[in-house]
Amino acid sequence: MVIMRTTVFPTAGAPVATRTACVFADREVWSSSLGDALETLGFQLTGCGDLNDLFETAREEQANLVIIAQHNPAAAVKACRVAQGLQDIP
Repeated sequence: MVIMRTTVFPTAGAPVATRTACVFADREVWSSSLGDALETLGFQLTGCGDLNDLFETAREEQANLVIIAQHNPAAAVKACRVAQGLQDIP
């Protein structure tokens, strides 16, 4: 699992993170360049270690983007089901 905690500090010419992306990813699937690209687009990345963490973090932080990058297909399907439950939460 990739566990990320990213804090974005604004610098001259860089966008300020105004959106949150929850990341539930395996290390062999997730690339640091993907994280860099999302930060460039203004996302603050928050890593999730398990499905409960994904659900709680996405709900509490009102994530704009949920990223599921799992090597194990069964884990990916379970994560998608968890993410579907988020659509009814304001």
